[in-house]
Amino acid sequence: MKRILVIDDEPGIRNLLKEMLEISGYEVLLAANGSEGIAQFKTFQPDLIITDMVMPEKNGIEAIMELKKISPGSKIIAISGGGHIAAEKYLMLASALNVESTISKPFEPDQILAAVQSALGE
Repeated sequence: MKRILVIDDEPGIRNLLKEMLEISGYEVLLAANGSEGIAQFKTFQPDLIITDMVMPEKNGIEAIMELKKISPGSKIIAISGGGHIAAEKYLMLASALNVESTISKPFEPDQILAAVQSALGE
């Protein structure tokens, strides 16, 4: 069973992603911010990380950079609030850091599942 770490400061988004991914057959671990996500990554060693960009403590860009240092081959999907200029800039920066894909919020469940399957080579 593939393991996915979801890092997002919004409880509703975390829980939605967890439920959706578990129904699709994945094991899911949650983190509320980048710092917590990095700590979880070190023990959980997920096959894929889905991270929000705008979060307290450590934002998505900082988390991606640190995760790539720890494990250069990490597969990451970046998500961020759609429609905001800052969110678009964060997603552009994430793309520059070679994430598997970027997705704007709000998203459709099918978008996430397609990105997950693509990132995991399924």
